[in-house]
Parts: sequence; structure tokens; C-alpha cells
Amino acid sequence: MPNLILLLLLFFCASDAFCAGQTSANFLKIAVGAKNSAMGETGAAEPGIGAIYWNPAGLAAIGHTEVSFNHTAWFQGLNFESGSIAMRLGQSAIAVSFDSLTTPPMDRYDNTGGRQGSFMLADQAIKLTYAADVSATPENTYVGITFKDITSYIDSLSAHSLAVDAGVFFDTVFDNLRFGVVFQNMGNSLKFDRQSYSLPKNLKAGANYVINDALNISADINKSIDTDTILNTGGEYLYPVGEDTSIALRGGYKRIPRGLKATRGSL
Repeated sequence: MPNLILLLLLFFCASDAFCAGQTSANFLKIAVGAKNSAMGETGAAEPGIGAIYWNPAGLAAIGHTEVSFNHTAWFQGLNFESGSIAMRLGQSAIAVSFDSLTTPPMDRYDNTGGRQGSFMLADQAIKLTYAADVSATPENTYVGITFKDITSYIDSLSAHSLAVDAGVFFDTVFDNLRFGVVFQNMGNSLKFDRQSYSLPKNLKAGANYVINDALNISADINKSIDTDTILNTGGEYLYPVGEDTSIALRGGYKRIPRGLKATRGSL
């Protein structure tokens, strides 16, 4: 399995598929979950319900039914919500989730400058995730896939797309070291009227090392079609304050991409 992943990484990184260009549905890039966001937006080797966003293969590591909900109120009235419910099914797991980004009403004007009411912009994704334990060695190996139904709205216009995330997550032969690879937002373009824009396709690879029961560190590398390569790192320390209670101290570093280049790429 590691050899296959290495070949895939070399193929995609060497091809011109991952070059800069315009993309749509960029709300799909918004990090989900306080833990991973605080750790520099790392999560390719993340087990649990948060893996629905970071790497669906990690969902297979849940031990029971889990529920998650996130709400983010941004500047200028922007709101982002996400929610998910996941349950274990034998050696596999399944989850249903959603993401939604909405704007406040904005004034609409005609070509003479006259105000014509208001309109809104919104993006949403409904997702179904399946992950399974396919271990054939003492080290755990998980695979997972997320199917996405994506819709964007601008006033009375809408655009629709279908996409998938597909990933693998496994323990290495080194104790407490996990590795993950995921291809995100692989699907058809969103088309408004006559103009089409590619989804923000991304190749993510990362590792997580559990130093001890209280401390772990993570690192992710991302290569999207519209940015240069981005390295994110982070860590978490659990400070005990009671017999069964700890305070999580988290920090991370996320490099800001240099921005879009002139050429447009597709995958």
C-alpha cells in the first residue's frame, strides 16, 4: 500500500494537472473542526468524525456513534455551518454530513443605478461517507470515500456538481506514527450560465505522531490546482486538571499561499 501511494503522489505532482487556475465552490476549502483548525489545519492522518473533512478513511477508526456541529460567524455577516452524524457498522463506518456558507442580503441594482430589491449568495454540500478497515497486517489500514452533492446559488441562478473525496489512512511499522493520503473534490465543474469553473481539487498527504498520552504532533502537505504547495504543521498537549478531565492546548502554523498564477489548470 505505501508503494502504491508513493507512485500516485509522484504521478500527480509531476503532471501539469495540479497547476494554477480559477476554481469555484471554494467554501469546500473551509476547515471544519476546532481541533484541526487550531493545529494549523492538519488532519490527513486524523481518526474520528472529523476525518469526514480531512480524510474520509479515518472515519473507520470511530468506536461508536458520534455527532458533530460547527457554526462560524464571520465578518460582514457571513455564516458557515457544518454538521455530521457517524456510526460504526462492524469493520466499517458510515456518515451523513453537510456544509453551508451563506451571505446576508445584498442590494440589487439595474443598469441605470436604480435599486431593485436584494439578493443572496449561498453554497451547500450534502455528503455521504463510507470507510472500512481493510487491514491485512498487524498495522491498521483504512480506506474511505465521500460522495458530495454541491450546489451554489447566486440570486435566481444556481449551479450543481457531484464530487468525491477518496483516501487511505494507516499505521506505520513505527509505533504511534500514522500516515494518510486523500484526493479531495474530484468532480465535474460548476457552470453558471455559459461559464464553467473547476472545483478546488486538492491532493493532501500528512502524518501524525503520538509522542505520549498527552502530546501529539501533525504535518500536512497540500497541492491544490489553484495554489502552490502548502505545508501545515501543528501540535496538541493535554494538560490534566482532574482524574478524567484535561485542557487541550493546541497550536499550529499554516503557510499562506502566494496566490493565483496566470494559467488555468484542470484535472
